[in-house]
Amino acid sequence: MYLASGLFNCRSNLSAEPWPPAHPLKKRRDSPSRPMSLLLEEAEKRFEVRLQLAQKDAEAEQRTLEAKANIMELELRAFTAKALSDAQLAVDRAKRQEAEALEAAQLAEQRAEKQRLKAEAERQRFEELLAEERREKEVQIFEMEALMQLLQSDADREVRRVQEQMSELEVRAATRIAECQRFTSKLQIQSERLVKRAQTLSDEKTQALQIQQADQLRELQHFLEQCQLEARQRVDRAQLDAEIRIDVAVRNGLQQAQRGQQAADAHLALTRADVAGTRPICSEGDGNIKKVMNRISDFEAQVSSQLQVGNGLATDAMAMICMLSPSSHTRIYEQIADLAAHPDTPAAKFCACCTAADTTPIESVSAPAPIPIKDETEPVMRMPIPEAAPEPAMEEKEPDATVTFQFLLPDGSTKDIVVKSKPLGLDFYKSIPLTVKRVKPDACAEVADVQPQWVLKKCDGDEMKEDLKDAMAQLVKAVQYLKQR
Repeated sequence: MYLASGLFNCRSNLSAEPWPPAHPLKKRRDSPSRPMSLLLEEAEKRFEVRLQLAQKDAEAEQRTLEAKANIMELELRAFTAKALSDAQLAVDRAKRQEAEALEAAQLAEQRAEKQRLKAEAERQRFEELLAEERREKEVQIFEMEALMQLLQSDADREVRRVQEQMSELEVRAATRIAECQRFTSKLQIQSERLVKRAQTLSDEKTQALQIQQADQLRELQHFLEQCQLEARQRVDRAQLDAEIRIDVAVRNGLQQAQRGQQAADAHLALTRADVAGTRPICSEGDGNIKKVMNRISDFEAQVSSQLQVGNGLATDAMAMICMLSPSSHTRIYEQIADLAAHPDTPAAKFCACCTAADTTPIESVSAPAPIPIKDETEPVMRMPIPEAAPEPAMEEKEPDATVTFQFLLPDGSTKDIVVKSKPLGLDFYKSIPLTVKRVKPDACAEVADVQPQWVLKKCDGDEMKEDLKDAMAQLVKAVQYLKQR
């Protein structure tokens, strides 16, 4: 096959390639008379040469193919040998695994048999234990029944003894109750006597106290009537003075109004001569009249306010005095006496409405002297006011008192801080428990090395209140007697 393909290739090459050209001299020399036989010989020679070359190429190709075939055969043999070895290894591995599986199955059967035997032995042992426990329980039940019978007999004897004691105690209690009833009846009779005696004493004391209070109230009412009379006199004098000042102010205002009207008439006569007639006319008299009317209205408002103050003085004083206790009457007497003896009254400032910038002349008119009013009331003898029962004084601390605060630190420990002066200089959060928010500089808390986030737990050994207002009140009460720093 290879030889045939080589011959075919040679023929195709011969047919495709041209003949080599002859020498030009020879062509010129014998081209016309060259015989065909020579050409055929040359062609045969060339064909033989080509054929030999093709045979050589085919042989070389055949040798390469044979080498490749040998190589492939060797590779195939190696692959088959490897496959056979792998198959043998797989067969050996399968045999080993089968043997191992058989051994594992045998071991599992042996282990299962051992477990079955062990379970059977355990079952027998548990059955024996249960039987033994059952026998022990039966023995214990028998013993408990005997013990219960003994306890029942003991309990019956104890109950009979307790019943006998209870009957004896009931008899004793009945006798004691009768004695207590007799004693309570005696005490009730004595208490009724004491109550009657106390009622008589309290009635006498209340009557005496009512008499004293009535005397004090009469004295106070008389003094208030005097104060009202003096206040009315002052108001009358102030009203008279105000009327005089109003008359003077009205007369002055009318005079100024007349002068202003005259000036306005003169100015109007001058402005009528003006041709344009656009210049504004200023009326001085109208301005003065407005000023006077404004002053009069201000003065009337002040007078009405002062009259209202004078009329409400006695009522307000009486209401305040009635609300106070009898022990405070002496202080009220002294204050009212000082108020009545004071010479300055608001009536002296009634006519202070005129401004300093106003230069309007005002005529000064002297008010007539007030008519003296005779005091027809008789002098009242002031009775000594009994002092009220002294209230129980609060327990005050010494000037060098101290307060001990117990703080809960963030690490869970507690620390006691002793404070000898105030202010503390602590700001707390508005929540319970009281937690330090800030420590003010140069305060007692800073000197005592109090730090923020400390929680106040105790104050002088007392737990802090659970309500925020109560806790703050407790803190204020604790430090109120400390000396000021």
